[in-house]
Amino acid sequence: MDIAKAMKGVHDATLLDNKVFELQRAMLETQQSVFAANEERTELIERIRELEKEISGLKQWEAEKRNTNFKLSTRQVFTRTRANQTPLT
Repeated sequence: MDIAKAMKGVHDATLLDNKVFELQRAMLETQQSVFAANEERTELIERIRELEKEISGLKQWEAEKRNTNFKLSTRQVFTRTRANQTPLT
């Protein structure tokens, strides 16, 4: 009877070890997924910053265009003036 109990204990310990191993593997896979997601998130945040900077530059250019007059002179040269100012040649 003691041998049977010992064998059952060994069997149970083996099952427990297998389950612990499976759990550790699942935790490692989850950790790797979290790291990959964080890396992707960081890349997306950087891309958003780049796009926001580009949008800001375009908005500034649009504002500057509204306040600037471009004219082609008789010498085939563009002159640029601020609105309500004399030409800068």
